[in-house]
Amino acid sequence: MLIGTLTWAGLSESEYRYVEVQAPNGYNLDSTVRKVTRPTGGGTASVSVTNRPGYNLPETGGIGTWPFMTAGLLLAGTALALLLKKRKTNN
Repeated sequence: MLIGTLTWAGLSESEYRYVEVQAPNGYNLDSTVRKVTRPTGGGTASVSVTNRPGYNLPETGGIGTWPFMTAGLLLAGTALALLLKKRKTNN
C-alpha cells in the first residue's frame, strides 16, 4: 500500500479527484479515479493507493507449434492423395 500526502496551496475548499499516473516498478498502474475533500482551512490530507504486483504473461506461438502444424499438413496431404488415388481407380 502506498500512502501519500496532499498539500493544499491556493486551492478552494472543495472535492478533488486524483488518479495514479505512474506505478512503481513491478506494479500495475491503477487508473481508478478517487475523490478527496480539501480539509477546512487547508493543511494536508492523507490518501492511500494499494498497488497490485504485475506479472508476465506466458509466451505463446513459440517453436512448439511447428511440429504439430507440419504433422497436420502431412496427414491432410496424405489423406488428399489417397482420396484422389481412390477416385482414379474407381473410374
